[in-house]
Amino acid sequence: QPASVRLASGRRILPGWLGIFKTELGGNASTVRHLYRWSDYDERDAARQQASDDAAFFGTVSRVETTAGMTLPLPSLREHLSSTHTMVMLEAPSCLAACGLPGADGFTPPPKAAPATAAPPVAYELRTYQLQLGYSTVPKFLSLYQEGLADKLQADTSGASTLVTLLYSDCGPLNNVMELWRHESLERSQASRVASRAA
Repeated sequence: QPASVRLASGRRILPGWLGIFKTELGGNASTVRHLYRWSDYDERDAARQQASDDAAFFGTVSRVETTAGMTLPLPSLREHLSSTHTMVMLEAPSCLAACGLPGADGFTPPPKAAPATAAPPVAYELRTYQLQLGYSTVPKFLSLYQEGLADKLQADTSGASTLVTLLYSDCGPLNNVMELWRHESLERSQASRVASRAA
């Protein structure tokens, strides 16, 4: 299917769906990540229940299967899974806003280059940090991160990379922090990395 059709279908079944990413470098190459956005747990539960009802009605999968876990609705995909993991993350909007970043809701990727230019593919980088346990660990990290991020963004004049969002775990592994960066390409990410060292 064309990407636009798949996107519309995914958002109809689960309205919070933002996208699917597969790992190419830096991790298990067989890993596929789904990213969803929910305003709260009730919205998530309601959407998943609706997806379960819709899939069962259209005969995609049985109601029992969808209620148990709507990870991949097609049996042809599910049978190839070795394991699945879920995590609920909260965004750090005040930290991002302080650095002039809109966060995931306001993120708009720049327009694609004309096909004739044969630009290299865009790369998204997910950086994950496991912090020490403790109730004050994440707030302290975000405070330090915000100060460092402002310096990093000011130093990086390459224009090659954009921080899409900064997240920390709410349900799942505790004190887990993730950054999602968008790079113009893998090669251009190196220019951003070098420029950031001036911070």
